[in-house]
Amino acid sequence: MNLISTLHGRLIVGFALFQDTLAILLLPILAAQQTMFSFSLAGNLLLSFIVLASLAILLNRIVLPRLLKRFEKTKELFYLILLSCCFAFIYLSNFLNFSIVVGAFIGGLTLSALPYSREASSRITGLRDFFATIFFVSLGMQASLAFFGLPIAILILMLLVVYFLNPLIYFFISLASGLKSKSALFVGLALGQASEFSFILANQGFRLGQISPGLFSASILVITISMASTPYFMEHNDGIYSFLNKIGKHFFPAIYRTKFGEKEKRLEYLPKKPLEKHTVIIGTGVLGQQLVSALKETHHLVAVDHDSDVVQKLINKKLPIVYGEADNRELWQKIGLAKAKVLLLTIPDTNKVATVIRNAKKTNPEIVAIAKARNFKDALELYKSDADYVVLPEVIGSNVLLKHLTHFLETGHRHRISNLQNEFITYLKEKTKEENE
Repeated sequence: MNLISTLHGRLIVGFALFQDTLAILLLPILAAQQTMFSFSLAGNLLLSFIVLASLAILLNRIVLPRLLKRFEKTKELFYLILLSCCFAFIYLSNFLNFSIVVGAFIGGLTLSALPYSREASSRITGLRDFFATIFFVSLGMQASLAFFGLPIAILILMLLVVYFLNPLIYFFISLASGLKSKSALFVGLALGQASEFSFILANQGFRLGQISPGLFSASILVITISMASTPYFMEHNDGIYSFLNKIGKHFFPAIYRTKFGEKEKRLEYLPKKPLEKHTVIIGTGVLGQQLVSALKETHHLVAVDHDSDVVQKLINKKLPIVYGEADNRELWQKIGLAKAKVLLLTIPDTNKVATVIRNAKKTNPEIVAIAKARNFKDALELYKSDADYVVLPEVIGSNVLLKHLTHFLETGHRHRISNLQNEFITYLKEKTKEENE
């Protein structure tokens, strides 16, 4: 889904990181409740945190890049360096009277900012899955039927906080920051859960005798249910939005007349001419930007993308573009999809592309729909969805390559390849310069 590059996806990551950081800071404070308001405790915590942060910066900027570059081809040593870094932070964190969770978190941040972070992530996938399994097994082992002794009102209250109050808070924060109701709801649904740090806090409270066994068991139950259900909420967020949107417009019409959404309004630059008989380009990656650049002078067009940075960059160049998801029905009205002449889709999500084509053809049978596919199976699927033409860039590229390679093998003349090389290098330099502007 490539959610991480969207505006609401980045908000989700930001909120999640803030939550985790706050939980990490609370762990050592809650462990020493008798002195939690003392200046000495605050000073020690601050000093310990500075030591950990300084070590993380030192390793990230100086030590680890050199070590990993030297041993990147030796899988065993590369793997050992990664593990040593994580366990070193865990040990040091415990030595400084922090929770080992703090050390693990800072160790992960140290590795995440390295140029080898993707390779590091792939190398420790098995270990990560193993520890995740241990984590959930420990959840199950510590759960009991003790929560049956709790008043049912407490369990209902906990579920309401997680499934209603928590998403509602993030929903309104996102609205206030300028997101539209749909994107704000996606943020709320994604964060409508009790994270693993909730379990760590509950476990610490149980060990210190601050919460009862029944409340601890109920906490485990709610945490587990919320973590398991969140992916399903995110998968069906469009249907949930449509349902809640109908209810909201009916019962709370005043909210829908507010001026929320100004930030997203700034993430659009629509042409002054009426949107009729125009070209709609959805997706402004390499192929999409090529199409926009080639057609902007001679054709009436509007582009769509869900990466806010790309949208802002094209707005700065005075190119007609709108921020949004391809399958957003409200967006279809804004870009005049029902009156468009040509629809070009360059996004990789085949399901979304098929949905847009089917709906565009339903409201505007004369529209010409052209889409990009990743493989032969997707291409056939898009043709079944009534696409007029499906492009497979790999096939086109291989045909061009085969043509020039065959000419060289048959004649021995290199001039075609050399000319193509010089022309393409010049083109790449121009595009790189545009990207940096």
